[in-house]
Amino acid sequence: MLWRLRAPLALVLGLCVGGILTPQPSAADEFNQQTGRERIVSVGQLARAMRGRATRADYVLLDGMGEIITYVRPSADLNLDGFLGQEVGVTAIQLTDGEIPLLLAEHVTTFGDADPIASEDLPDRPTDFVAAGRLRTRGPQRGTFTLPSRLGVSRRAVVAPAAYETEELPYGESIIASDPILSGEPIDSGIEAGIEANAYMPSYAYENVGNCPSCGQRNGNCSSCVPCPCGPVGRYWLRAEYLLWWTKGADSPALVTTGPPGTIRDLAGVLGANGTETLFGGRILDGSRSGARFRLGKWCDQCQWIGFETDFFFLSDQNDGFHGCDIGTGIVARPFFNVAENRQDSELIQFPGVVVGSIDVNAESTLYSIGPRFRINLACLGAGGSCSTCSSMVGQRLDMLLGYRYMRLDDQITIREQLSTLGTAQTQTLFDVRDSFDATNDFHGGDLGLLWERYRGPWSLELLGRVALGNNRETVRINGTTRTTTNSQSFVDEGGILALSSNNGSYSRNQFAVIPEFGATLGYALTSNLRITAGYTFLYWNNVVRAAEQIDTNVNPNLFPPPLANPGPASPAFAFNEASYWAQGLSLGLDYRW
Repeated sequence: MLWRLRAPLALVLGLCVGGILTPQPSAADEFNQQTGRERIVSVGQLARAMRGRATRADYVLLDGMGEIITYVRPSADLNLDGFLGQEVGVTAIQLTDGEIPLLLAEHVTTFGDADPIASEDLPDRPTDFVAAGRLRTRGPQRGTFTLPSRLGVSRRAVVAPAAYETEELPYGESIIASDPILSGEPIDSGIEAGIEANAYMPSYAYENVGNCPSCGQRNGNCSSCVPCPCGPVGRYWLRAEYLLWWTKGADSPALVTTGPPGTIRDLAGVLGANGTETLFGGRILDGSRSGARFRLGKWCDQCQWIGFETDFFFLSDQNDGFHGCDIGTGIVARPFFNVAENRQDSELIQFPGVVVGSIDVNAESTLYSIGPRFRINLACLGAGGSCSTCSSMVGQRLDMLLGYRYMRLDDQITIREQLSTLGTAQTQTLFDVRDSFDATNDFHGGDLGLLWERYRGPWSLELLGRVALGNNRETVRINGTTRTTTNSQSFVDEGGILALSSNNGSYSRNQFAVIPEFGATLGYALTSNLRITAGYTFLYWNNVVRAAEQIDTNVNPNLFPPPLANPGPASPAFAFNEASYWAQGLSLGLDYRW
């Protein structure tokens, strides 16, 4: 087995950004879509065909005896001149079914210059090959002519140079989707003898690269252009996944309470009093939620050494809350600690014979992220021997991930109560009280990680580990208002119950943050281009602000609107309260390569 190590080429990373969204389909792709035919692989020496009675083929593939294996016509965006005289593997669509089929070439993999064979291996009478569409000699010129060796034995002979003339090719209707492409011994390409071409074989579109200086490196006896074959076919990829994740909830203080019938007014809904129960508070926003993740990428070079991709995921808004109104004779209250009297207290929303009202609590959380990054291949391991770079979807690769990451976590919680005192229309007072808390985390940072991929037949396994380091912009907004209506007149004052003049406002700061992420994805190839995936992801955010955790329940009632002239302690007060955050869950998706 052969490992190939390469240093990151940071200066050329930007070359792959262009064209990621709008690749042009080749003529072969269009033909394949129209006919629904599958691809095959044929291996031999590429030579130019002579124009004869038929003009359908410009090239031929020859075997080790110089016999024509197939006729080859290149697709519109493929130039085969740079591969003449080389032993190549042609990924193609079969156009005809005759004794010598005609192929429409899509991709070519070179195995290097073909080795010559001795003259005694050539047929005694070249004209015998005419009837079968084989080579025929033309002209008396003599010189060194190279033919492929079946077993990799390097031998040279001085023979008459040959030209190749195509015969008339009848068009057929059937397609051989999986024929044996070799027999006998393995060749240096790494395709083991007797293996059949199948839907999982990778192919590489070397677009007129000649000796391949732009896509690979020389590798001893192996092919002159050594690609990294440990991955599916295609320069572009798109993965779409459904997410079922769980996230860490937020800790909320007790915001709504009740008490048993008969409780005296001073103890109704007060925390610590006998029979008091919490209707809303504790751990909130901690259930499962659905979402989606998308990944779009492109390889910058033919050998899949450097790529660029962007991923984006979001989770659906998660909601929690409490909705209660006109509970009859039941007691409903909003608890707090009275700093003026140094005791637990409550504000009554509903109490028999005193006040009647309703309260609604709504909590919501949003999470999404986007991250463009480069993929730089660090190592590639094939299978089957030192020249195994073309093995059929058996191998592994290790890529470095280097990019940028943005992530946003937004929490908000709103408490609204509507209540009225009992009495006549002239003496009745209506209150509409609203407390709002909003916490936003905006992370910007660099993203560094490793991605390991393993392929074996149709199966694949990915292991991901990366960490983002950067700045988290924490922002908390607190707002409270009270609308009082009496005798048909309304007044709006600043402050509610937990959001008063002492803590109302907007607060921001920057904090260093770390976001590690780990994931595993199992894949299965449905076709050569389409793979189904299932995986697991875990990510962690070391410090965030949550809306519910910014609520201070230490309250000075003298600040209730309208506040007194000398209210006393400024409470509730604001202070940043941070916590860790995590998200984890399952994914199910499709991966398409082209």
